[in-house]
Amino acid sequence: YYAFKTEATYATARGAMNRLCVLLGESTLISDVLQTGKISRFILEHKEKGYSTSYLNAFLQYFRKMSVMCVRWGILTVEVDIPPQFKREWTRFVWLSMEEVEQLLQHMPKRYHALVRFMNSTGLRVRTEALKVTPDDIQDGRIRVLGKGNKLRYVPLSATALDAIAAAPNKKSGEPIFKIPYQPLAYAMQVASLRIGKKATPHTLRHSFASRLAQKGVDIVKLQELMGHSDISTTRRYMHLHPDWMSSVHNMLD
Repeated sequence: YYAFKTEATYATARGAMNRLCVLLGESTLISDVLQTGKISRFILEHKEKGYSTSYLNAFLQYFRKMSVMCVRWGILTVEVDIPPQFKREWTRFVWLSMEEVEQLLQHMPKRYHALVRFMNSTGLRVRTEALKVTPDDIQDGRIRVLGKGNKLRYVPLSATALDAIAAAPNKKSGEPIFKIPYQPLAYAMQVASLRIGKKATPHTLRHSFASRLAQKGVDIVKLQELMGHSDISTTRRYMHLHPDWMSSVHNMLD
């Protein structure tokens, strides 16, 4: 199933399967694992051990996919009743203003400046999107992005984003524009964030992009499209920053 997804999704699934093998034993039969009672006990035991909601939900998702595929392969005759996922409470995220981004850059080596400004102006995911952008993806002032689940979207490029691309040294067709490893970038941002007194990671730039657009009154559906969110509830986290985002609805009702 996951072999047809993106590399990042496939790698995450493989990691979860490896952990499952460690927790249950590599010789455990799938038919022995895929039982409602055993899955419920497995999840409950790990919840009591303090594992996060995201961690537990990931396992529930994989159990559900395994059940579907095992029926397709003839290992099981009917799908197993998998317990529902836990409701996830969104934690408050950190985001940076344009001024804070510039302060951050003052404490970062210049080789990272173009990439940071590009991510801050496009809201792309770092590893799976921003670091994979090639010159061929830029079309008519927009950038073609293949996001999670192989979903294609187009993100408009601001003047800042275009300047960042122009400042990048690599312009070879088919090769990433920003040839920067993730870990050194994350470390440089960590050091710079300590110096400005506000914690920030590469993913913070994505939050910052969405938060600033929400503050400026961008419609939630348009913001969802720009961010590449499959579920609009993910986009809704930013709408508390939107000035009277429900007022237009009230006007229509009147």
